[in-house]
Amino acid sequence: MLEVADLSVTFRRYSGLFRQVEHACLTGVSFRLRPGEVLAVIGASGAGKSILAHAILGLLPANAVLRGRVRLAGRATLLPQSTAHLDPLASAGRQIGRAADRAGRRRAV
Repeated sequence: MLEVADLSVTFRRYSGLFRQVEHACLTGVSFRLRPGEVLAVIGASGAGKSILAHAILGLLPANAVLRGRVRLAGRATLLPQSTAHLDPLASAGRQIGRAADRAGRRRAV
């Protein structure tokens, strides 16, 4: 089961030398999937589909601020929309390890 409740994702960025501001990418996303159900997320480039997937999988970068709730019981898989996201010279384990490092969640791969 996957439950997403009032999910919002913003990114902290510097405005000047010391002041940080947050830029919203997703606001108020909610849905619930039961075992066996499928959800298709469609939208224009830049609409937030990948940000949503990364938030669910816990792969957001360190400057991301996640609000709301994500509850995942079981496993989830992210299939990139393009093979351009993959490095043909690196093993799958190495690529997963890089993603985990960027998200600050290094685990045995």
